[in-house]
Amino acid sequence: MKRILLSILLTPALGIAQNIPQYYTNIDFSQPKNIVKQQLTSTITNGYRGRSYNDVWNILKRADEDPENKQNVLLIYGHSGSTNNGSQTDRSRKKNLNGGGSGQWNREHVVAKALANPKLTTDTGQAGTDAHNLRASDVDWNALRSNKKFANGSGNSGDVGSNWYPGDEWKGDVARIIMYMYLRYGNRTHPNNIGVGGNSEFNIKDMPDIFLKWNVEDPVSEFERKRNEEIFRSQNNRNPFIDNPYLATLIWGGNKAEDTWGIDPLSTNDVFASKANELRLYPTTPSTNENIKVSEKVNSVHLFSIDGRLVSAQTKITDNFNAPAQQGIYIVKMLSAANNKAVSKKIIVK
Repeated sequence: MKRILLSILLTPALGIAQNIPQYYTNIDFSQPKNIVKQQLTSTITNGYRGRSYNDVWNILKRADEDPENKQNVLLIYGHSGSTNNGSQTDRSRKKNLNGGGSGQWNREHVVAKALANPKLTTDTGQAGTDAHNLRASDVDWNALRSNKKFANGSGNSGDVGSNWYPGDEWKGDVARIIMYMYLRYGNRTHPNNIGVGGNSEFNIKDMPDIFLKWNVEDPVSEFERKRNEEIFRSQNNRNPFIDNPYLATLIWGGNKAEDTWGIDPLSTNDVFASKANELRLYPTTPSTNENIKVSEKVNSVHLFSIDGRLVSAQTKITDNFNAPAQQGIYIVKMLSAANNKAVSKKIIVK
């Protein structure tokens, strides 16, 4: 029994491990979400190589390079097709037009310096020089955004009341930058101080829903991936939410974001071959003692630990049961009330 269960469970687990980049191989993504969050923070902090604020000019010229015109940089919040004509809404501009005047581009702090507590400083190696948070932006459009908080909107960038909408093209970029900054600098750059809106996911309440929503609605682009690689070369750390947007879902919940590594337990939920009309469980990554729902009535529910030990048994007709009191990986064996068919599933209790 033990040998069979371990063989079944380890096969998909090995496949998942092969998909995770080496940079993240020290992280156990089956751990509780707060542990995963802490491990990610350690990963992006250890080895970080701070740069001067002046260095960031050249970093952005490489990282924000326009893939359609290598002489230009893409301007965050920009949306007009014109280039280099000095329009505040330019989407692309010559690299050598950096500076502080109208018609030039400068370094936009997506997490505005003034919204951090304490404020971000641009001394060498400090949070205000972290290139992951800095984007090329039109000088005047940057000034219009100023230190406004982000709010939901639609279409192109601009004011939403007293707040700011980054634009449909850029909202995912913004969300993933804010998530990175929160992991990297903690409560100093708390997302609740950067965006407006409710926090309905889980009980932590530390990530506004709009950022989880934007992360899903505006998937990672090839431009973002290239940018992440360039900044990694410059300051020796990565934005995990660009590498795998699903990490936000794993930590904070919300609608499922793209899972580039295949670490979503739902994708490996079936221990045995599954059919579309087969029994389903929700959630498959419950907290201890959390109620788990079954998609249809079952005659019995037996829970086994990963080593094959019977943890609990419920032998009356039901469509729900409670997760074990201890964290870990378990096998749930159920007998369908409809056809008396035995079905086994895997759950990960966090």
